[in-house]
Amino acid sequence: MLDNAGRKLHIAVFAPYLQGDYMGEIINQLRDSCNLKHYRFSAVRTNGFGEFNLGLGLDQYDGIIVIRNAVSPKLIERIQNRGIPLLAVAHDYFPLDVPIVTSDNDAGTELAFNYLRERGHSELLFVGDITQYDLRKRYERFVELCRDADLNCGTDHIICTPNAIFSGGLAAGREFLERTSRASGVICGAGHTAMGFVRKLHDAGIKCPGDIDVITFDAIQLMQAMTPGLPYVDQNLDVLALRCITTLEGMIHSSTLPTRVITIAPTIFDNQGERETKESAQAQTDLYQLAQTGAVLHNSLEITQDIVATRLDKIMTVAPLFDQFMEFGVLSCLVHDGQRRAHLHVHKIFTLTDVSVIRSNQREYTCTPDSFPPPAIRDEFNGQHKVTIHFPVFSGDHIWGVLTFFADKTCDKDAISFVNFSSFIDNIVFSYGKVLEVLTLEQELKKNERKAPHINRGPMPIGNLPSFEWDLEKGSVQWSDIALELLGFTTELEKTIYRKMEIFDRVHPDDEHKLRKELTASLSNLGTLATAARLKTAEGDYRYYSLQGEILHEEDSRAVRYRCCLSLLN
Repeated sequence: MLDNAGRKLHIAVFAPYLQGDYMGEIINQLRDSCNLKHYRFSAVRTNGFGEFNLGLGLDQYDGIIVIRNAVSPKLIERIQNRGIPLLAVAHDYFPLDVPIVTSDNDAGTELAFNYLRERGHSELLFVGDITQYDLRKRYERFVELCRDADLNCGTDHIICTPNAIFSGGLAAGREFLERTSRASGVICGAGHTAMGFVRKLHDAGIKCPGDIDVITFDAIQLMQAMTPGLPYVDQNLDVLALRCITTLEGMIHSSTLPTRVITIAPTIFDNQGERETKESAQAQTDLYQLAQTGAVLHNSLEITQDIVATRLDKIMTVAPLFDQFMEFGVLSCLVHDGQRRAHLHVHKIFTLTDVSVIRSNQREYTCTPDSFPPPAIRDEFNGQHKVTIHFPVFSGDHIWGVLTFFADKTCDKDAISFVNFSSFIDNIVFSYGKVLEVLTLEQELKKNERKAPHINRGPMPIGNLPSFEWDLEKGSVQWSDIALELLGFTTELEKTIYRKMEIFDRVHPDDEHKLRKELTASLSNLGTLATAARLKTAEGDYRYYSLQGEILHEEDSRAVRYRCCLSLLN
């Protein structure tokens, strides 16, 4: 598909990380879809959630996909103001009107729940990191299903893990054994958690399946080796990625927004024949990637140290492993002009045969982040690169610059691992950032200068008000103990689970549109809010609450912090 000027579309993805069985899989699928459609593809690793504010390459993009809250609401608003079609994966950027594409967590939980019930289980347990949005939604649906089926569902029927990775599953397994839990059917909210949980039970002599049944979410390749035969709910991330692309295509060529929330139906895999059919399609890729991963890991420390010791001058020595992503590279520094406006200045250019160091007075190598790459790079190299990958370099908590790789080769899905590439470069960039951090500290010590005091703009204490406070710059929400108790969440476990829930997590569907509209007006006008809405209590029923909102802090006529107090009406 072409844009209105007849150019191939350029799709960009902003993601907190470029690897993993969730984000890495989505990015891989998006990249494959763009490759099949002959679109240009860019990826930006933002290194976290809700704070990244650098509009890398915005001038180049026809459409943008943001995975989770990879960037700040400020950057989202800038993208919208530029008229660039935009959608988010599994995150609501309210009050900004950004379409959401997400897996259907309710349907996935129902599949897992019914799987256990059909096998005769009546004592069920949910295991997962409930501070994460998707897992919290799965747990909430789990509670509803248990209540509908008249099954026990209290604090004995959940184990909260400290994370959604293998170590969290091990911790959950230990707690399960210490509790001497009677649960015979377990839903693990994430695949890596399930692997740790099942492994811990296996080490204790508990067979799974056999003594208990466990079902999890996510199609993770490592499960083939660690927990073969473990049933799982596949979120169909390939379908999700394709829907993102087709939705963006519609937005690019139409002025209308799609449905606010687009959900992707999950699939359950518990039949061994189905599993083997699905997994055999990846067999050749897995063999190649296993060999490639082994080659990289066996030498990763030595290679990384060698590259970092040369201030990245030897970065292209790994290009033969990742030639589909590394035709040439550019290291840029973040600089500011006299008016504190940010620019990126190319510091080094890496090719297969040479390293060029660019002087600071060569203005043609400097540009704003939005217009990156600068004119000299576009003139020297073909400006229409098929693949562009940005790795911001952090020194401490601050962005020092960006390492960018460009390539024009056609990507062969089965020939190279994007995840291996991004993981390896991330290790190099992280190590280089630590070197820069040490150098900065040494320079400060030599000059005997003290760092300027850091202004703490963290969450203001909520105190004893029945309220939630909203940091609009980070998109984070924090509920007070009294507000949670007003909703019926009285135990420390419940408060931990729901402390940072989204504003609309428990709003009645029929009241959500009205409340969104009123909140938007309050924020836009820097005014107060006085309304009522039905909120779901801990017992699962809806009750009317009065909502009184006010701006706590504003900057440049924009709301930065917002507080809303609750009171029960009936």
